[in-house]
Amino acid sequence: MLNSPALPPLPTQAYDDPEQDDNMILYMRRDLSIECGSDDHKSTEHLAYFLIAIWPLGSLLLYGSLLIPCYKPLQAKTPTALTRPLLSCTASTS
Repeated sequence: MLNSPALPPLPTQAYDDPEQDDNMILYMRRDLSIECGSDDHKSTEHLAYFLIAIWPLGSLLLYGSLLIPCYKPLQAKTPTALTRPLLSCTASTS
């Protein structure tokens, strides 16, 4: 479940179950149509784990794809639309 110490628990809302005595039903607070422990809840958990796992790789691919076209102009210190902000930052430290 997402209730591990590394991840904050998903907030839930408890409601009385009218069909059973002394029984509570838990729903996700962000989406009250998802009952905790149901198939929808498990698929939401799997999606959350997937997105948490893909985030570092996606960030690396994003920044790598931005740096690849900038490599040669940065080495030559040629200002282009992509390298101008980086060259202005490094000009004051050189």
